[in-house]
Amino acid sequence: MVGADFLSCAEKTIILRIKLAIFSNSPNYQWIWQVLQSEPLDKIDFENTSSAIEQFTSRLKQTADNYLHQMLILNDAKVGEKRSRQLHYIAKATQLSFYKGKRQRAKIERDDEQHEQNQQQAIKEFQALRDRNSTPSQSAQVVVEPIFQLPLSYDYRWDKPPFDKDLENTTPNIQTQFLLPNIDSNAQTNITFEEAVENAQQFLTYQDRPSASIAHNPPLQSVELTLQQLYISRRDFRFNTDTHALSQWGYQVLFNRLAFDALVSQASELSVAHKNAAKLLLLSFITAMPIKTLIQPLFIATSSLFTIQKTQVTLSYHLGITPRKIEQSHLVFENSSDKVSLPLPVALVHHLANSDNLPNIEADISQNKINEIADYLKVLRESLELPYLSINRIEMALATLLTRYLAGSHGHIAELVCRMPAPDAPAMYYSSHANSEIVKHYIKALQQLNTQNHLVFDYSNRRTDANVGSAFALTLDSVKSLLEEVQNWIASTNDFEPLFNRLSCYVWLVFCVLTGIRPNNALGAVRDIDLEVGWIMVKDKPNKKVQNHRLIPLCDTLIKHLVIYQKILAILRTQSLDNPAITARLHRVTFDDADITLLNLLSEKFDKLHAIKRGDMNAFLQDFIKLDVYWTRHFVRTQLEKRQVPIHLINTVIGHEKNQQEALGKFSSTSKKQVHDVRHTFEHIATDLALDNSIHFLEQQLHQLKEK
Repeated sequence: MVGADFLSCAEKTIILRIKLAIFSNSPNYQWIWQVLQSEPLDKIDFENTSSAIEQFTSRLKQTADNYLHQMLILNDAKVGEKRSRQLHYIAKATQLSFYKGKRQRAKIERDDEQHEQNQQQAIKEFQALRDRNSTPSQSAQVVVEPIFQLPLSYDYRWDKPPFDKDLENTTPNIQTQFLLPNIDSNAQTNITFEEAVENAQQFLTYQDRPSASIAHNPPLQSVELTLQQLYISRRDFRFNTDTHALSQWGYQVLFNRLAFDALVSQASELSVAHKNAAKLLLLSFITAMPIKTLIQPLFIATSSLFTIQKTQVTLSYHLGITPRKIEQSHLVFENSSDKVSLPLPVALVHHLANSDNLPNIEADISQNKINEIADYLKVLRESLELPYLSINRIEMALATLLTRYLAGSHGHIAELVCRMPAPDAPAMYYSSHANSEIVKHYIKALQQLNTQNHLVFDYSNRRTDANVGSAFALTLDSVKSLLEEVQNWIASTNDFEPLFNRLSCYVWLVFCVLTGIRPNNALGAVRDIDLEVGWIMVKDKPNKKVQNHRLIPLCDTLIKHLVIYQKILAILRTQSLDNPAITARLHRVTFDDADITLLNLLSEKFDKLHAIKRGDMNAFLQDFIKLDVYWTRHFVRTQLEKRQVPIHLINTVIGHEKNQQEALGKFSSTSKKQVHDVRHTFEHIATDLALDNSIHFLEQQLHQLKEK
């Protein structure tokens, strides 16, 4: 190697990369050093320098490409692309340090640029293929490939009802897509699956119509405003405007007929094929599972969704909730599991678990149609006078019943029972329900349909009482004890600056616990907080493309905390008159309608004032709880559910509203007063947390700050 003054740019690059790989703590650079150390060199011909360079760089590039492919399979394309690009850069620099000719160097640059383009194209194709083949539900662990091809206009999802598809009455094919969440890069923490789902906003795109006769059928969004308002208002009043759903009477008639044909032995006039078809449709009705899935040979017998015993059968599935990585021995959580178990009729499932009792799906592969079920449906349409009856309407019946027609139930219960996919139902990952409560709603829906008592519910007596839902929802007593520990820690300091920082973080924590706001950076701008009326307007999704604005009510206890904190800021202002930076920021916070946060921290040297970041709060609470501060949203959501706040108001306050269903949107009949009244529930939560004592605690600390 020549002297350092004569090193080429490429050679300096190689040396820098090796030094970083040896001395850096970054996992990316350490990974490179491990690769370079493990690279076998015994088969490289070092007598021929040109050949050795080509062999070595070729191996590096092959290692990089193999690693990228491996990380794509593990769904971590970002890390794979970054690390593989670094290896390619070392290989390129090695070639440039050896080849000095302009043509050779130009060829190396062209080859590298072409490889970069090919790599990006390969990543896009792999991700597109994975998105097409991925199943939307977190619950189905066994996916059976169809043994026949479906028509293009009928894009079946194998583990959930196709709520937007209908074989007999085809409508414009709507594809639901979701934007990727753009989580704040300054959060200084790893995001959970729940947070990623919650920060993804859906939007609808219309694909090509499956039929030329309806090519000009306009979607609802393009119809004039008055018709949209009429549709939304009817939905608010639970009028049936969905052509894919039947009326409550229609579901009752259908259920009783299916139960009679499937379970009552006197139905002897039916053929064996029609009786088996009735059993299959009944199972689809009470499980919300697609017929195309249930009809697969051995699916019922081998799927992990069905737990089949001699005297008991359950439909068991996991919600796919992120588990806690660190045990919190001194804290108590609301939920102990994410597994939901629903009881099923024993004889019905035992019968269909035998593949010999399933319809013959190989009889008419060319038409992609199951003759036995189609013939039986034709009989039902004529005898029940339900001309719109279809497989699709049977599969979506349970979700419709739980959402529309069952008193005390709502869409959130339907999401839990019918195994909705994560992007469609982020609320289930922040909630808490006893499994017996979910089973109660489920059985109540079936009992409401079973007016002729053909289905006997003796199988539903065994229930588990485990709470299912969020793994990060703390109990009320745990949060209360946590706040008390933090208060004691704050009172243990006598220095002005550390005391101010601890009080700021404490008020920030109380703010999150009494609003359920997303604990992102720069929380609560001054211009967005109205302490007189008791509102805060939030736009707390980090991704600006899916940004939304909503109102969260402020309870009296929280308002008192914020008023005291304003007095603390006034004391800090008098103490910092010799610091223009702090004084100017405090002036804007105190006197201006500024787009600047109310809650702030002093820097480590106490010479600057900045907004509280999420990472600051994680460091602030690390001695008390090893969880990310996002647990506050889990806590608030579960508490609002326990106190029986209407589900649409919970979704409004927490920010779990679905697209075009916002409670304060232009199509909604919900008033701001209804949302503002949720502050009374927040006040009850504050009382149960003993935060009235917290007000006295802050006043004492305020008095101490004045004396310093």
